[in-house]
Formats: sequence, structure tokens, C-alpha cells
Amino acid sequence: MFCRNQATMKRILWALCLTLAILCFSCTVAYAADNPIKASIQIEPASLSKPGEVSVTISLSNTTSEAIAGPITLYDPDNNLVSDFGDGGSVKLDAGATYTTAEPLKWAVTQQQLNDGKIIYHIKYETYDATSKQNTVRTQFLRADVQFTGELVGLNVVRSISPANYIAVKDQEVVITYTLVNTGTTGLKDIVVKENSSISSKSQTIQTLAGGASENITFTIKMGTKTLTSNPTITYKASGSNAKKNYEGKIEKQTIEAGKVNFSTSLKPSANGVNMNETVDLVLKCVNKGNIDYTGLTVTDPNYGDLFLNFDSPAGETVELTKTITVLEDMSFAPVLKGVNASGIAINNDYEAFTVYAVDPAKALNLEFSATAESPELFSLPYDMKFTFKISNPSPSDAKELIITSVGSDAEVAEVEALPAGQTIEIERALSVQQAGRYQFMLSAKDAVGDTKQFTGDVMTFTMGTVTNAPTATPAITVVPPRLQTMPANIEMPAALVTTGSALQVALVIGIVLLVISGGLLAAALVIRFLAKKKSESAMDHLERAQKRNYIAEPEEAEEQPDKEAEKKETAVIEDDEIFSGAAEIPEDADMNELLKRIKEKTQTTPLASDKTPTDSETAAAETAAPEKAEESEAADAKPVVKKRSSERKPSFSRTEKTEAKSEDKADTESDASRRRRRSADEKNTSIDG
Repeated sequence: MFCRNQATMKRILWALCLTLAILCFSCTVAYAADNPIKASIQIEPASLSKPGEVSVTISLSNTTSEAIAGPITLYDPDNNLVSDFGDGGSVKLDAGATYTTAEPLKWAVTQQQLNDGKIIYHIKYETYDATSKQNTVRTQFLRADVQFTGELVGLNVVRSISPANYIAVKDQEVVITYTLVNTGTTGLKDIVVKENSSISSKSQTIQTLAGGASENITFTIKMGTKTLTSNPTITYKASGSNAKKNYEGKIEKQTIEAGKVNFSTSLKPSANGVNMNETVDLVLKCVNKGNIDYTGLTVTDPNYGDLFLNFDSPAGETVELTKTITVLEDMSFAPVLKGVNASGIAINNDYEAFTVYAVDPAKALNLEFSATAESPELFSLPYDMKFTFKISNPSPSDAKELIITSVGSDAEVAEVEALPAGQTIEIERALSVQQAGRYQFMLSAKDAVGDTKQFTGDVMTFTMGTVTNAPTATPAITVVPPRLQTMPANIEMPAALVTTGSALQVALVIGIVLLVISGGLLAAALVIRFLAKKKSESAMDHLERAQKRNYIAEPEEAEEQPDKEAEKKETAVIEDDEIFSGAAEIPEDADMNELLKRIKEKTQTTPLASDKTPTDSETAAAETAAPEKAEESEAADAKPVVKKRSSERKPSFSRTEKTEAKSEDKADTESDASRRRRRSADEKNTSIDG
């Protein structure tokens, strides 16, 4: 039996060993699949008494049967590429290949790494997954332990500020606490913490601080109206040394702003009363215009418990919350708001108490409202329309503060202080309708519990109408008898009117003076013009002035034709001149009788310039003197002027000759005619006398 059991035990042991071997192989395969690169790191020396340089040797092996697709890159503890590793910082490994640095890498170990007791390198590479057919980037860390054998000097400082939101209201305490921890093995002494002058002008000191120990330094100041700034300077010494060291840790500058509290809140029901079993909303409103947040606020009521729980009111924002409750009976509320703001200041606000009434529907306010217009047509824009508003209160409760407004414009049309139950009122108003269209009015009134109820009238439509002229009615004239009014004896004029009257009088005097001067100047001008005109008329040759002269156009025949009397005189003068010229031109002895006959015929038919007809005695004298005249004619032959004039003169001058010929030499004819008239008269008188 024992042997059989022993054989069974052996089989069990062999089975266990086989199972363990399979598990180990599986783990090795899984590890190789998860980390195909086997990496190792060694440093020399492995222990330091102070920060210094060490040599680092790294070895990499590909544990798979396939080559690593991409390069394997090495990074130092500061996450920088190690360019001295492999080919510019990376190597490639085939299946089963191994790479070891030919020369150790150099690294400067810091005090912090000595305190941590380690330095860490890492490698990055890519592997290909045949299943997903994708490349995966892998990171593998290489840790090397380093032991610190010297004295360790270290200090760690942590600062905390209250209030935590860095906002404090006036007179609130601002507390700044520094926790100093000796993280080394060597004690510290003369640890001095100096704050910004806005926090404190005095520094605080810790005399000694053993290794691993900690201690707090606190600055407390009351907040004013100016911003505070925390920016510490920390120095310390190691035990047994007088060298002062500055704290190398970073403590950022932090400001504490002056808080502005401007928080208001209200809680009101949406209606003061509703019908039984109806709901009403409790509306909570919080307005935070300050710079301090309020968090974790709660509103509770002594009768109805928590109404609003754990809500926030951020700075600069408005929050509205609503809670709906069912009103079964009259409900009285006295809510309270409690909480703490972000600066640690507690808030406790008591809201004004209010009551929500449960109203009997039979006693609810119900008004009848209507609005009518005198005409549905508009005859001009804008048009003054007369409206009639009728309000009836059939409900058992009174209506208060009734206001009629226009829907859309919200313009108030009429207002009634109160309308008792069971009464009716009519109101007339003349309103200006700006355009055609649809109009509607609304009535609002307050019920017994103070809630505002609204009632709307019917919609009225106005259109543009046509204007018709109505007959004009004869106006009735009412004669008003005159009234006799007795004026007061002494009327005192206002000072402004007296001043104005004086100014008007001065202006009137100045105007009269200017008018007299202007009249004198006008009279002088008229006299001067009259004298000049008279002098001009005396200097003229009594020529007729024409209203218009045209020196270019030819004169018209009707205007240039002389009157018949002047033509007769001129013709007589010319003919007379021709007769005597003809007598003077006879150079030889001619028949004297023939000559006298011709003269007599001419004298009888054509008058002389003097308009006198020669008598018989004058004719006989002329005949007696004919011989002597002939002798004088012979002497006249020697005169070339007379002969030239007789030869150039026309043989005759007819009265029917065209006026155009007269007008051409009109001026010469007048002058020559006068000369001829005088010369002919002289010659005639000479002949007659001779």
C-alpha cells in the first residue's frame, strides 16, 4: 500500500514539475512577446557621498526570432537624447543580436537623485504586430540604484494661504503658513523666512531643525482695501557650517485680492393665491455682483423644511431656481438662506415672510370687459377715434387698481381706482389711431389677495373710408353786448416793458432823422437833375429826339419822306437856280426874246424860293436889261465854278422822283440849297436892278 502510494506521489510530483516548466516557458514567451528587448544598466561607482559623475554601461538584446524593424533610441534621466549611444543615439538589432556600449556613458548625479537613490534611463522603439498589421511604439525603462554615503542636507517648504480662494473682505484675517521639513540626514539651523512687505515687514526664524523634523511659520494680517502679495525668501545653514544657503525649491508669487461683497437674494411666490388643489411656483433669485463665490447654499423653512438644497451663486452671475408646490390650504412661509462663501464668511439671510392663499373658485375675481369704437372706418391718418370701454364686476369680490392698456404698445388708456362687486362702469376716451388694421385692449385688475388678473376685449378692425362732403350749416350768430371795463388809475408797467418802450422811442427818433436826411438828399438830386436837363436843352439845336435809333439799318421810306411843303420849297429853289444858271451859261448873242420867254414860263410855272410871282413891271425891266445881261453873261464865261456847277447839276428835278435819291444827299442839299438861294437872289436882284 505504501509503495503504491509512493508511486502515486512520484507521478503527482512529475506532473507538477511539468506544469511548472510549461508555465515558466509560457511566461518567458509572453514576456518576450511583450518586451522583445532585454535591457540592463550598470553604474560605477554605485555609491556617492555627494553629487558627482558616474559611468553608465547599457546592454540591449533582441530576444525574438525576428529583427526589430526600427531603431532603438536611448534617453537620459532628463529625457534628453543620448547622442553618444550607438549611431547618433540609436542602434538596430537583428534577431537574437546584442548591443553593449563600447565605452561607458557619463552622467552627473544630482543631490535629488542621491536622495531618491536611483537614476532612470529609458529606450523607445517600434514593433510590428502581424495580427493588426500595425506598428506599436514601445517605451522601456532602465533603472540604476545609487547609494548616498555622505551627509544629506535637504529642506522642503510648503505654503498654504487662507482664504483658499485668495480673496478676502475688509477686516478679514489673512493667514499664510509655511511648513518647513528637513529632508536630509544633517540638522539645519538659522532657517529664516522673509515675506513681502505687503504681508509683513519682519522676518521669522527657526533656530534648529533636526533631520526628518518639520516646523511651521505663520504670518497673519487683516485685509484692507489693497491687494496683498505673498513672495517669500528662505535661507538656512547646515549644522556645523556657517555657509548660508538659499532655498532652491519654487514657491510662486501669489496675490490676495480685496473682496467685494455685493450679494442679494429674494424668494417670492408666482401668485399670492390660487384655487384649491392648484400649484404655485416659489421663485428664488440670487444676484452676485461681487467677486466672491457662494457655494453650498441652502434655503429652509421652519414649517415646510428644505426648499432649496446645496446650490451655488458664482461671482458676477445671477441664479434663478423654482420649486413647485400644491396649495391645499393657506400656506405661510418664513424661509432662511444659509451658507458660507469661498472666503470662509458665513451667510445667514432671513427672507420676508409671505402667504399663499387657497382661493375658493366661486369667490374668484371675474370681470367682463368690452371696448367699442364709434366707427370702423378711418378718414385720415392719424384719425381721432372715440372709444367706449365697459367694465362689469359680477364676482362677489371687489376689483382694485383697474388699468386699461393697448395690446402691443402697452400704452395706458384709462385707470380706475376700484370697482365694487356687482357694479358696472363705462369710460369714453378719444384716441389717435395711427393706421388701419386690427386693434385690441386689455384690462388688468388686482383681486382680494393682491394678484393681478388680466382680461382682453374683442379685436377691432379699422379700414380706410371715403370722405363725403356734408352740407355747410348756417352758423348761428350770437350778438354779445359790449362790456364797459374801468381801467385802474395807475398802471405800473413791468420793468422789461418800460425798457422796451424806451428803446422803441429811441429807434423811432433815429428813424425820423434818417427819413428827413433822405428827403433832403432826394430833393437836392431832383433840383440838380432839373438844372442839368434845362442846360442840355438850351445847348441842343432843337433836334427831335428819337425813342430809338438804328445806325445800321436803311431808313424806311415812310419815315424818310419829307413833307410836301418842304419839297415844294426845295424844288422851287433848285429850278430857280437852274433858270439863272441857264441864263448865265449863254455865251453868244442869242434871241433875247426867247430867253425872256423861257424865264417867264418858268416863273409862271415854278415859284421862286421867296414864293413870290414876278409882276409885269419886273418882267419888262428884265427884258430892257437883257442886252446888258448878255454882256455880263459873256463875262461870266470866264468863271469856271459857275460853269462846273451848271454842267454837273441835273437838267431838271421832278417832284415825283424817288425819295431814295433825296435821302442820299439830304444833308448836302440842305446846305447847297441855302447857298444857291442866296446867290440866285443876289443875281436876280442885280439883273432886275440893272
